[in-house]
Amino acid sequence: AIMQDFRIKYTEQLNSIYAPIAGFALMVSVLVLLAVPAFLSANLVQPLKRLISGVETFRSGEFSSAIPITYRDEIGYLTGSFNELAEAQKNLIDTLETRVIERSETASALAADNARLEVRNHLSRELHDSVSQTLFSSTLIADTLPKLWQQDPKSAEAALETMRSLNRNALAEMRLLLLELRPGRIAERPLGVLL
Repeated sequence: AIMQDFRIKYTEQLNSIYAPIAGFALMVSVLVLLAVPAFLSANLVQPLKRLISGVETFRSGEFSSAIPITYRDEIGYLTGSFNELAEAQKNLIDTLETRVIERSETASALAADNARLEVRNHLSRELHDSVSQTLFSSTLIADTLPKLWQQDPKSAEAALETMRSLNRNALAEMRLLLLELRPGRIAERPLGVLL
């Protein structure tokens, strides 16, 4: 009976010591179960969601949006590094776009120069092929005309007529070539607009 009384008193004493500890442990457990998810959501999940959203924005081609850095922790470091990467990528694209524009302008200028050279070559071929040969023939006739006139005036008159015809043909061909050089846009616009 003494042992039984001692055990009951001992159990009551333990209950008085451990009941507040158990209550405290239960309250802390409930508090931890409620506070830890909220803490993790605010400090881990939300910054990671912002980082993932920024990565998705970056992948869609929008390089100018920076992700706000909330804390200076590992996720903040990753976010800052990503922002620097996005800025470097944007600068690279801007530089490439500028280079492409410059190269396009250079290519356009070269194409225009090439077209002018092609027109010049065409004209020189035409001049050499037709007008030059006609004028050369006319010059040969003119050179032989004085001697021919002394020997046979009728043949000289025929040669003179041939020379006139050749010169008229050369003049007509030259006018035709000059007409080809005239830009078509000038002929389509009224004089007032051109002035």
